[in-house]
Amino acid sequence: MIVALVPAAGRSRRMGRPKLLLPVDGKPMVTRVVDALLEAGVGQLRVVVPPAARELREALAGRPVRFIVNPQPESAMLDSIRCGLAELPPGCRGVLVTPADIPGITPPLLRRLIRAFESAPAEKSLFVPVARGRRGHPLIFSAVHVPEVLAGLDDTG
Repeated sequence: MIVALVPAAGRSRRMGRPKLLLPVDGKPMVTRVVDALLEAGVGQLRVVVPPAARELREALAGRPVRFIVNPQPESAMLDSIRCGLAELPPGCRGVLVTPADIPGITPPLLRRLIRAFESAPAEKSLFVPVARGRRGHPLIFSAVHVPEVLAGLDDTG
């Protein structure tokens, strides 16, 4: 099973209001991202939220999402990723990570990424999209690499 992990605990300091709740084509940004992941067929979905996340939870109401609380939302996105990785369920084969502020992510792109992951051996399974020579999101990697990912994560990404 592939678990999607969506870090959504940021404070939107530069925006001055919750960026993830801004409407994009009539839906909150975070809802568009979560709906794309669900439509693409991820096995389970985890959204990492700040302690006071009532509006985010309401925006995602009715969707099969498990919320994980990042107790330090003012920290870097990597801390939210760490929180999510620490709570992966048994049987998780792969982890798909995408920030909640990429509303243009599409189910076809996600399905292509998932198919590529599923066709690769676990020890070689890290897939990152590249556009114009730059790596981006989402990324997907084998759950066997979670301990190394947790040990190697730093604030440089």
